[in-house]
Amino acid sequence: MEYHPHFAQRCRDRGIDPLDAQYVLRKGVIYDEAELNVRFQEWRYKVEGKPPDAEKNLKVVITFLERDEVLVITVMLDNQ
Repeated sequence: MEYHPHFAQRCRDRGIDPLDAQYVLRKGVIYDEAELNVRFQEWRYKVEGKPPDAEKNLKVVITFLERDEVLVITVMLDNQ
């Protein structure tokens, strides 16, 4: 798994613990269909879930670089 610098910045900006985002990636669910990012020609997925001891759900946006390599792009609170 690879982390985009944007992910780290959004964690800081939004007060999200990166370990909570990792928890969501392991235990969360993809509810929505993938979205094509035309600029980068890649499919993006939102993994949603609620980390333990967290007040709100998180959404973690990922894409696949290779079949078995994931890029974590960003993270947001459920209401964003």
